This record gives sequence, structure tokens and C-alpha cells, in this order.
Amino acid sequence: MAYMIWVTGACNLKCKYCYEGIEKINKHMSPEISKQTIQFIIDDFDPSSHNELLINFHGGEPFLQVELMEYFIHNIKKQFDNQCSLMFSATTNATLLSQQVIDFIVENNMDITVSLDGKKESHDKQRVFGDGRGSFDLALKNSLKLLNYNRDLRVRMTVNTNNVMELYDNIEFLILQGFRVIVPGIDIFDKSWNEESVEKLRLEILKIKKKYGKSNDLKISLCEPLNYCGTYCSAGMNTKHIYYTGDLYPCTVVCGYKEFSIGNVYEGTDRKKIQNLQKNISSLYESCQYCDVKNYCSAARCSLINKLATGDFHRPTEIECNLTNILYEVNGIC
Repeated sequence: MAYMIWVTGACNLKCKYCYEGIEKINKHMSPEISKQTIQFIIDDFDPSSHNELLINFHGGEPFLQVELMEYFIHNIKKQFDNQCSLMFSATTNATLLSQQVIDFIVENNMDITVSLDGKKESHDKQRVFGDGRGSFDLALKNSLKLLNYNRDLRVRMTVNTNNVMELYDNIEFLILQGFRVIVPGIDIFDKSWNEESVEKLRLEILKIKKKYGKSNDLKISLCEPLNYCGTYCSAGMNTKHIYYTGDLYPCTVVCGYKEFSIGNVYEGTDRKKIQNLQKNISSLYESCQYCDVKNYCSAARCSLINKLATGDFHRPTEIECNLTNILYEVNGIC
């Protein structure tokens, strides 16, 4: 069972491609809601039914609220230690990873993903501070510090039409820095994808596969066979997203959109809302029904992302379909 806790809506960067928008809400989870969030998890999670409990911290930039993260970890451990396997994780832009914060991460064995887009030119093109300065130098320096404690530190890249032509070079750069786990994510909200940029993506992935696909020391998601994921979205059932307002949501991408709320930490999960949501996301887009890789495609499953990206629960973006077919061509399926 997993709970994603939005400790803040604020961020110290203004990344140009951020799906949450450039202008963030400068609000944090209040002490009252934080306390009630702990109680909600205690009431909602049953260690006798689930042997794993994952707490993922989200934002904004979660490390803007590191003391609040400490509060949650302390109380979750106090309640569930020795009852189940506890895991804590977060994704960060890596600009706030002081030695004190790194010590906190290491002490709590947190699973961290850092956001780096590769070389300085690519990273600073889009991952900037409020005054327009690039964040590369600080983000890389701090990430390399954290890498000293965890050789398998995960790097997440965002790939869109502004940097797709540099994908191979950016991955190679990260490998040369010592990173071994690299997860490029395709920006499906980028409206500029076209036949030319999709072909460039295919060629870049082929180059990466040819050079690094047989390495046992590297884990590059673009070089791995597609995993079976089915076409069913379990939104709000196995994972609950707790927004900084105390509202509950079924998925990261819809947090803050009140029409997708499935309850709150005071009243708990509204099962009727989940049932109504499941009715909307239970069927496939017509063209997906005849697709050979529909059971290996996140777009066929992730109906809420489809809704935000295309306005239709069942119609995926073209880039998502294209990417899945490229990965099928290059890597096959498990």
C-alpha cells in the first residue's frame, strides 16, 4: 500500500515543462492537517493485509519542508515499525540537498530520485530558478554527493521536443558522471511532438540501445523490455495521494483538481466517488482494443493522464502510443 504525501505546493524552481505549471502555489501542509494525515494512514492501513507500507513525499519540491518530512517519518515508524516493511521515498530537484539533508536521507534509508536532464546546456535550458538562472551546477553537485552514499541513485530525465535530439548525449553524460539508474520520461503534455521529432526519438533510443543495451551495470528504462501492466486503472485503491489541503486524490497528475477528489483525511475515502471514477475509466479507446501492445502500454491504463492530456479518459496522446511502439520495436516485451 502506498501513500503519497504532498508536504507542499511550493517549489524553488520554475521548470518550463512542469506538468504542475510554472507558477506554483506557495502553501505548505499545516500542522493540523499533518497530524490528521498521520491518523488517516493509521486508520486506513491494515498491516495484517499489506506487508509493505510506502510513504512517498511530493510537492512542489518536498525538501522545502524537510522538517515536516521528519515529522511524518518519526510518527509512521513509531506506529508501524516491526508490523510491516516500511519504505520512504521522494523525488527532488536536488538543489536543497545540504549535507544535513543528505544525512537525514541516509539515516532513514530513503529511496531518492533526482531530476537531471543531462548536460548543462540541456538541463539549464528548462530547469531554472525564478530569476532565470539554470540549476545544473547545484543540482549535479548535490546529486554526486548523494551518489557517494547510494550507487543506485535514480535519475529522472524529462524529454520533450526541445531536447530529444540530445537524448543520447545526455544519457551518456550522466553515465560518465557515475549514474547507473536512468529513467527518461517523455513529456506527453508537450504539444509540439510531430512525425519528425518522433522519428528523432526512435533513432536516439536505437543509439542508446546499441551502446548500452547489453550492459549489466546499467539500468536505463528505455533499454528494457515492456512490462505487462494491463489496461485497468486501480486509481485510489492501492495508492492514495494526500494533498497539502488534506484532500485525497487517486493519482499524482490530478491532485488539486477538485472534481477528482475521492475524500479527505478527516472523513476518509469516499468509496462512492471511487466507484463512479472507475466507471469512467473502465473501458478502452476504440483503437486501443486492436493494439498488439495494449497490455504493455501505460496510456491504455492511465486514464486520468489521458483525460488531462486529451480531454478524454480513453484517448491517449499520440506520443504515448508512438513511444510504446518504439520501445516494442527496440526491446520487445517481457
